[in-house]
Amino acid sequence: MNTGISIAISFYNTADYLDFSIKSVLNQTFTDWELILVDDGSTDSSLSIARYYEMNDSRIKVFSDGQNKGVPVRLNEISRIAKYPIIARMDADDIMCPTRIEQQFLFLLNNPDIDLVASRCITIDSRNKVYGIKGKEGIIGKDEMIYTNPIMNPSIMGRTSWFMQNPYNEKMVRAEDYELFVRTLFSTTPPTIYVLPDLLMFYRDLGLPYLNKYLKTSVGMREIYHDLKCNRHLPLFLIYVLYIRSYLKDFMYIIIFKLKWDDFFFTKKHVTLSNSEKIEYQALLNKSVL
Repeated sequence: MNTGISIAISFYNTADYLDFSIKSVLNQTFTDWELILVDDGSTDSSLSIARYYEMNDSRIKVFSDGQNKGVPVRLNEISRIAKYPIIARMDADDIMCPTRIEQQFLFLLNNPDIDLVASRCITIDSRNKVYGIKGKEGIIGKDEMIYTNPIMNPSIMGRTSWFMQNPYNEKMVRAEDYELFVRTLFSTTPPTIYVLPDLLMFYRDLGLPYLNKYLKTSVGMREIYHDLKCNRHLPLFLIYVLYIRSYLKDFMYIIIFKLKWDDFFFTKKHVTLSNSEKIEYQALLNKSVL
């Protein structure tokens, strides 16, 4: 039985963080993996960093065609490239806890009815400083996905065959994961998605140029609401509630960033950690990127 894992990172101009991400893969307790690094036309030193690690570990493979095609295209390419039956997603600016791959892999092996497994995450800033916790545990259904979007996308692990049968929408500029989950949950064969209670990822959520990313994601979310309306998956009044909420959130985020309240705002979005917990998780992060 082929029991390895294909770990997948698509990157674009993430030279400040890619080194940390790759080191956290190298420090996994589970070692039977391949790391697929797909460059999306980076213009900084990201590709050189990826090539360095490829030269020093035969499990690491770098793919680069010099073009900027977008994340959904690259994720679909990864599904075709992967040699193992399970794929673990990861973003180029995030960090894995050392047991992430092992815990999620064993969960999928022991629960063949689960299609996708995610985890809760520890949030960090641009300097790798620990802040709080995000994510909700348990089975994720349609309502939760639409109204709260509880899945931390970089923590997703699933069967390669599922990703092949359910490709990402390559027209999505952002929110490609959310679109995939919503679309498949409303299909005739919805996936079973489970979020582990464990904190298995360090998710970079502060200190980044977040506003532009958020507003682009918001546009993508409204495209998804439009599809839900066209396919009559939800009552019309609920669709309009989602639209109105989306525009109100855009306005709120713009005001927050204009007033430079973003650090305070994002801190309030997370589950607060005690000082002892912060010290514990900071030590774990440092160990993950040695």
